Amino acid sequence: MRILVTNDDGYHAPGLAVLEEIAAQFSDDIWVCAPSEEQSGAGHSLTLNRPVRLRMARTRLLFGWGAHPDIVRELRRDLLQHRKAGRVIAIIVGDENSHYWVGSSLVTPPI
Repeated sequence: MRILVTNDDGYHAPGLAVLEEIAAQFSDDIWVCAPSEEQSGAGHSLTLNRPVRLRMARTRLLFGWGAHPDIVRELRRDLLQHRKAGRVIAIIVGDENSHYWVGSSLVTPPI
């Protein structure tokens, strides 16, 4: 099963690597996609003034410029189009904006 791991804290965030290790216990087909920089609290934003671009940091780890939802959508549309992810795992950070995400991040339908 293909698993997509993502966060809004950027691809250098230490929690993303931990989540990738946990996901690897369930599958060997793990993809990681995150923004190029921290975007905590901007989960409902859209990229309007520039194209969304993805870059490969290493095999199956991509980062992008643009809003976090647009980056994940771009990965899903262009790179995973032939074999979609069976599960999406997103990091929920215990900061002041986490209460906005409990409903949408914990239970995510397959993409």
